[in-house]
Amino acid sequence: MPSSTSSSKLTWKTNLLIVLVGLVGFGLTAGVGQVCYDTLPGLKGWLFTRADELPRQSHAGHAISDFLVYLHGLEGVVQPMRQARVIFVGSSRAGFSFRDDFVARFEQATGLKTYALGFPRSGMAMAEKLIQRYDLRPRVLVVAVDNVFFTDFVSQEILQAEGLSQWEAWRQLREDRLSWWSRNHLHRYIPEFEIFGHQTISVIYRNYRNGGWIVVQHPEERLPVVEPTARMPAPERIRAREFVARMRERGVQVVFTAVAGGDYALEDLSELAAELDVPLLAPRLEGLTTGDPVHLDGPSARRFSDAFLEEFRRWWKG
Repeated sequence: MPSSTSSSKLTWKTNLLIVLVGLVGFGLTAGVGQVCYDTLPGLKGWLFTRADELPRQSHAGHAISDFLVYLHGLEGVVQPMRQARVIFVGSSRAGFSFRDDFVARFEQATGLKTYALGFPRSGMAMAEKLIQRYDLRPRVLVVAVDNVFFTDFVSQEILQAEGLSQWEAWRQLREDRLSWWSRNHLHRYIPEFEIFGHQTISVIYRNYRNGGWIVVQHPEERLPVVEPTARMPAPERIRAREFVARMRERGVQVVFTAVAGGDYALEDLSELAAELDVPLLAPRLEGLTTGDPVHLDGPSARRFSDAFLEEFRRWWKG
């Protein structure tokens, strides 16, 4: 029976061999692809001219990359968050609605340094983790309350990211970036084949300087927004009151917003805002559409966010 030491050496050598074979294969594939592209005009149609739109989210590890960055303070995100006078928090609906280009327009129009902190499958718990961990004290905290935000739910991605050390988080983030870069480069020359049918997914990048999402690919169903009629459950209303109280203790002014087509009726949210003495800035426009069908598509997100900006400016000046 081989000893544990020899077994470990065998595993180490095997892993090294796999890495070397992978690197050689990558180099050969990329080289052949480049030669074919340069010499065979008929293959130029295969080239991905917009390589940024490659669906890197299909990589399982990428789902927690943003949580790694923010929970461990990587990529230089701490300083701009602390400098922000206005911070947006909410779920992915907020991320799709208040995108990178909106944050830039908002700052220019108001003169207020701004940061966007929308996260998928996340709510109050994630927002407060960051607020407390980095002692964030913006003048205004804009909370998207159109769907479940006031909850103690913590997703598996958050738990997994929090369970890593600073070094492990940095390493996993680098591994994810390397995996994306490799597939990005290869798919410039090798088209993807859908064996089980085409599935359109969203491809999103994040501007870590202001937190805004850069949506480069999104389903284009153009489904009409349907306004809900449901009321926010009592437990969430209690958490909302407690959350607002904690923010006021920090000297933070809370403002509610509600992206069109969320979970709760606008009338109900208006009542909640009045009860808590919190401004509600939730414009309603005709003809808004979604793409997937939960998140506003690009044109609708632009219209909604611009309307929100106008309401904010009137409130801020008043």
